[in-house]
Amino acid sequence: MYSIYTLLNHLEYLIKSSKVKHMNKSKAKTNHQNTLLSEALLDYYDEFADFNENCAFLCDAFSSLVDNHELLDQTSIHGFARNADWIKKRTGELKEKLKQIRALDSVD
Repeated sequence: MYSIYTLLNHLEYLIKSSKVKHMNKSKAKTNHQNTLLSEALLDYYDEFADFNENCAFLCDAFSSLVDNHELLDQTSIHGFARNADWIKKRTGELKEKLKQIRALDSVD
């Protein structure tokens, strides 16, 4: 499972490397590729921002439970387990989308 910081680092790398790679390509091809890459990165950013908000909410919920020393009922435990599974699944989806964006950046 990749952490949020790892995904952000990959995203930052893609943005930086795409600028360098596209400097030496023909202008028309570069503009088209830059447009596709920019759209893909903006879409990814929106998805990642939404994911980040959900993770922050879950972290706040965990923190609140620890601070208040509350005992959890079975329903709450099940809910936290489902959220943890969702985070793992969503992280994998974001990783795959980042791979697709990277492949888009590599198209010559």
